[in-house]
Amino acid sequence: MARTGASTAAVAALLLAAAAPARAAEDPPAPAPPPAAAAPASPEPVTVVLFRIDRLRADGDLAGALAEAEKALPSNPAEIPLHLRRQELLLSLGRKDQAAAAYRAWAAEDPKDPRRVYLLARLLPPEAAAREMSRAAGQEAAGFLAALRRWMEAADALQHAADLLKDASTRNQLGWLRERAGQMDEAVAAYRAALEKDPSFGLARRNLAYALARKGRADEALAILDEALARDPSDSMAMVAAGFVKAGKGDLEGAKAAYEKALSAAPPDAAVLDLLGATYLRMERADLAEQAFRRALLLRPDDAVARVNIGSMRLEAGDLQGAEREFRAALKGKPPAAEALFWMGVLEERRGQADDAISWYRKAADAAPGSASVASALALAYERGGKYADALTWWRRAAEASPADPAPVLGAAVALVRLKRWKEALEALGRVLALRPDDLRAHFYMGVALADGIRDEETAREHFQKYVDLGGDPADVQPWFEGIEKTPAK
Repeated sequence: MARTGASTAAVAALLLAAAAPARAAEDPPAPAPPPAAAAPASPEPVTVVLFRIDRLRADGDLAGALAEAEKALPSNPAEIPLHLRRQELLLSLGRKDQAAAAYRAWAAEDPKDPRRVYLLARLLPPEAAAREMSRAAGQEAAGFLAALRRWMEAADALQHAADLLKDASTRNQLGWLRERAGQMDEAVAAYRAALEKDPSFGLARRNLAYALARKGRADEALAILDEALARDPSDSMAMVAAGFVKAGKGDLEGAKAAYEKALSAAPPDAAVLDLLGATYLRMERADLAEQAFRRALLLRPDDAVARVNIGSMRLEAGDLQGAEREFRAALKGKPPAAEALFWMGVLEERRGQADDAISWYRKAADAAPGSASVASALALAYERGGKYADALTWWRRAAEASPADPAPVLGAAVALVRLKRWKEALEALGRVLALRPDDLRAHFYMGVALADGIRDEETAREHFQKYVDLGGDPADVQPWFEGIEKTPAK
């Protein structure tokens, strides 16, 4: 949830088309039923249609966005993302009952079609949704489990559908779920399979590049994006992805150039300006960063990412009032932006108001239940207050939200050491050291757990020595070394 995290969320919105719904129009016409049978394929790629829908929705034109979805569905009846956009727009327009009736009728035409069952279940209360989904397996189960953020189970459920359908769209969705579950190798394989099925699938190509970059394979990611730009030199979203990858590998000049090129290749976009601003911040060009964020606000006055970034700049400069003014402006959205709630917590911690900070972090956690950053901030706040049981709860939530990151596991392990739950602590520390053998803090707390918990003083000494060898202060471990040295080595 730092500034770079805010910008990461912005690019995720671009790639995954997750723009927030705007205010509904009044007295709309009743929705037509979903298409019942496939028509000839649309000459326009679905990804282009989805991008146009999301731009209209972001601009507040819900009726126009819905019209685009309705127009595209007859020629693309099997495209789940189009149906999802249509449903979201109907809900935003206050037409949930009509949407449920339309999709119930569509599902009744073919009760064994998992797509139809899943789309109907999304519109029903949980118990009714579970009843509907019990009649089919695969995509609908994956969608329900993903909504609960049970990523591993969702991915396993969708794997069944991907094996049956063998289509590019399902394989791309499977890759996304594998990423959420921390299974990066499997995610890369799924994205590659999607591209083998449809080499023109731009979203899968960009997702593959992002996954490779997250695995530390930035050069491969950039090669993938070069292929995308060779296919379509005006592909601004590939340019954005290239900027993100270059920023991740520390090539800030290259990232800046890529974002600027994307802004020139397509109508200016607030999310790309947010990424450009975040890059300028990393380049320590606060003046240019603020210019980029202000340009984003001209395009989208409710851009919470830009507001939060400007506020965090004020906070770093010691202007707490200015920071609060920006954060509260970002809170005016409905619902309030999770980023702004989070930064209000940071602000209150800076003021020394620990209880108020926790209150804000809890609100941010409610707004973004799958955010590892928010959960980690809450865990740290409880830890600083000596509430280690609460800290443990939130470290574990952070670990669930980010399975590939050992940092929350280490946080949980430290809490377990404080709580003297030695067996669990040793297991967690072992997991951390399996991923990061030279983690200084993990060696220190492993030594503490071994020495104080199970009295394995010889192995404890080894971990304390490793802590010192890695650069830890010998004074930190001296109390244990003195105690150990009194006991003859076994």
